[in-house]
Amino acid sequence: MRKNMNLLFIRIVFFMGMFPFFVWGIRTHRISHHGYSNFVKGKLENVQLDSNGFLSNAPKLERIAGVDEPIIWKGICTDDGKLYLGTGNKGKILMIDGEGSSEVIFNPDEILSRALAVDDEGYIYAGTSPNGKVYRIPPGGGRAEIYFNPSETYIWDLLLDPAGNLYVAVGNGGKIYKLPSNYEKDSDAELWFDSGHTHLYKMAFDADGNLITGSGPKGYLFRITGQDKAEILYSTNDKEISQIVTMDSGEILFSTFSKKTVPKSGSSKSSPTTSSSSKSSSIPIYSKVYLMNQEGFVKNLWAPYNTSIFSVYPNSEDQWLLGTGQEGRLYSLDREGDWALIQTMTKGGQITDIHPIHGEADKFLIITSNPSNLYQVSMNESEKTQFTSQVMDAKHNAFWGKVDPVTLSPESRSNLKIETRTGNSPKPDKTWSNWKQTSENLNVQSPSGRFLQYKLGMEVLDLSVRKIDFYFHHENQRPEIRNINILPVGFSLLKNELKKVNLSYDNLISNPDPMKYLNAKTPPPKLILESARNAVTVGWKVSDSNKDILEHKIQIRKVGDKSWITLQDKLKETVFSTNTLGFEDGHYEIKVTTSDAPSNPKGMELSVNKTSFPFPIDTKAPEIKVVSQDVQEDVLSIQLLVKDEMSNVHGVAYKVGGDRIYRAFPSDNLFDSKEEEFEVNVDFSNSNIDKSILIEAHDESGNQSIQKIAF
Repeated sequence: MRKNMNLLFIRIVFFMGMFPFFVWGIRTHRISHHGYSNFVKGKLENVQLDSNGFLSNAPKLERIAGVDEPIIWKGICTDDGKLYLGTGNKGKILMIDGEGSSEVIFNPDEILSRALAVDDEGYIYAGTSPNGKVYRIPPGGGRAEIYFNPSETYIWDLLLDPAGNLYVAVGNGGKIYKLPSNYEKDSDAELWFDSGHTHLYKMAFDADGNLITGSGPKGYLFRITGQDKAEILYSTNDKEISQIVTMDSGEILFSTFSKKTVPKSGSSKSSPTTSSSSKSSSIPIYSKVYLMNQEGFVKNLWAPYNTSIFSVYPNSEDQWLLGTGQEGRLYSLDREGDWALIQTMTKGGQITDIHPIHGEADKFLIITSNPSNLYQVSMNESEKTQFTSQVMDAKHNAFWGKVDPVTLSPESRSNLKIETRTGNSPKPDKTWSNWKQTSENLNVQSPSGRFLQYKLGMEVLDLSVRKIDFYFHHENQRPEIRNINILPVGFSLLKNELKKVNLSYDNLISNPDPMKYLNAKTPPPKLILESARNAVTVGWKVSDSNKDILEHKIQIRKVGDKSWITLQDKLKETVFSTNTLGFEDGHYEIKVTTSDAPSNPKGMELSVNKTSFPFPIDTKAPEIKVVSQDVQEDVLSIQLLVKDEMSNVHGVAYKVGGDRIYRAFPSDNLFDSKEEEFEVNVDFSNSNIDKSILIEAHDESGNQSIQKIAF
């Protein structure tokens, strides 16, 4: 394996050496949509999107009815075609018959009717919160009675066993009570299990008839084999276990919630969280799905990002349907961890329950909250499919070219209908163009525009879109030179070598776009001081909105001359140094001309030029002239005049014998002209001092002169 990976590395480096991406001036651009993260940002209408990022036809979705109550916590379907719904925020129990007629059969003075069960005789059991009562309602409705009134405040789940015994999972106590089939109102219930935790949310029977339950706020999975006989099967490290599905094989699928506390909002609209009432300030932010096999080994099957799972139903032994709290999305998940977003409810909301439709193969009832609606999903049927993408941004006004969709089979592309529209505002509005179908050879027919949105229509059921590319180019824009700086010293450039590409094994197999690691970038060159005299360096800042490769021409002329002298052409760097020896002293200016020719066809290139401010070329040193000198009482006074033809005098210093260096200042204390007067006073009372003075002067261009005065 190592030999193969080394061979891959050698080939990549060789490829990069032949075709270094960083120097290609590519004016044809591409926006590529592929993968779940791209497609999920669009609008999916009867479109299925799987974990590989493949778009295909979704199961048929029909909205059956709307429900007036804001939240539906639980649904029970009976063999006689009736549907019972436990709701919030007033705890009503609704009955919907096979004809779609709805009736309120129970209206308690409670916030939540969270738990429901129906026995073989048609009696309905409803668990309410936050006052923690179990009501029994006669078949078809009627006067309800308080059947069981525990001291705990929340009834989270009700479960009937084949013998008619009713199990009650409670919160603020974390217990399960068993009400025998012959239980009478106000009798003592059996405390079946005391978890020692705050809440027990869900219950299910495993293949051996043992009771499985999950706790919170610490997510433990329990198996109860008898009264107060239990074992912990698994500790999830999540906040709570919210859904449990047991299978005949002995496997257990369960999901969790984890939560984040957020400030309370002013909205009265509640959200169906697992363990909190409508007054809670906590919301679930993500879930995990686990699968435990017969030997007790637990696999983290799926951990969707920022998604809360509110309901789970086994479609088969190998696949489950999952309803989420994000925009009414219905997912499928298999035991290998492959998943797909198979439908999105038209009204959105949270999918709080999933049930098979009695007598209808592969048809399911989907129950949502906020808003509350009933849907039917037909797994083996489909209908008109349309995917509308998110808005794509080309960054500048663009001319759009060909569309290149990648489908399951090349011949199926003809069954794909593609429409586009364009505009120059981030959000489509009336200024955008109308939708227009692509041409027969898949060219975009919409006008130029910075932003583009597309629609896909799939005309056949087995069509699968894996990827779609849109090609475009920008109208060429002229480069811009923002500023030019002149430095009166010379620099040389030390260029860095191209970094070798080392594509790791993990980057190759784990990253969705490993090609980005091949785009090696050369570090910018370093400037090294070459000379402090008789040289000049020019640097400029340039930009190009097309990201074109640029080249530069450097020219110089003396101020007042008409013609320019070219110093360098087709320069890639934005800094240039030149020696000034041989130039006549005077003021000069440099012109930089920048062209995008390397990235554009001949005739379409654009250029811009900018001229620097005048700067001096001065090769002559300043003149030092002794105007007068006088000695009085061993003190020498010298009057100096320092002159320069081109530059201001910049500094004067003197040294007496072997003594230290002293700085001299002009008579007006300002170095602000080409001619400055100085007075130097030297005390020679120390007979050991050599009676000579060494005077040094230099101008702004760095030219230096030295003069010795002896007496």
